[in-house]
Amino acid sequence: MVPTMPQRIYKWSVNAFVIIYVFVLTLWLLYPTPLRTALLTPFSTTVVYMGLWQGWGVFSPNIRRTDITLGANITYNDGTVYAWAFPRIDKCGLVEKMYVERYRKFGYDHANWDDHSYMWNDFARYVGRVNKRNGKKIVSIELFKAWCKLRPMEQALRGEREGQHFSRYFVYHPTAEDRI
Repeated sequence: MVPTMPQRIYKWSVNAFVIIYVFVLTLWLLYPTPLRTALLTPFSTTVVYMGLWQGWGVFSPNIRRTDITLGANITYNDGTVYAWAFPRIDKCGLVEKMYVERYRKFGYDHANWDDHSYMWNDFARYVGRVNKRNGKKIVSIELFKAWCKLRPMEQALRGEREGQHFSRYFVYHPTAEDRI
C-alpha cells in the first residue's frame, strides 16, 4: 500500500524532529565552546521552554551542595495570605516522583536562579493559576527560596549543620490580562 501525502508529511516531520533533537541534545551535552554556543543559540530558548534540556549535573565534579526549598506567598484581595510550597521530590511517593521530576528540574535548576530571571513572570503566573480561589482575586505573588549548604557526609553524621538562609526574590502583581 502506497502511503498518502499526509502520511508521508507526518513521517518526514517526525523524522526531522528526532534528527534535530538528537543534534541539539548532542551539542547541549558537549563542553562549552564558542562554536557550540553559536550553533545552540537558535534552539536554546525553545529547548529550555519545552523542558527538553539535559545536563551532567549528577555526574559533575562540582555538583550543587545546597538544599533549596521554593515557595510563594499569595496575597488575596480579602487580606488572606496562602503559603504555597513547590513540590519536593523527597516528599513524594514513588509514582508521584515520576510526574513531579520534570517540575523539580525546572524549579530547582532554573526558576530560582538570577540568570534565569526571564522566567519569573511566567512562573509567578503559573503559581497564581494553580492557587486560584473562587471569589478571591490575587493581589500579589511573592516567590521565595530558603536554602542551606549541605555538609560533607562525615560532618552531617556528627550533626553539624549550616544555617538556613531565606530570600524573597520576586514579587508579581497580576494584571487583568493574566486572568488569575
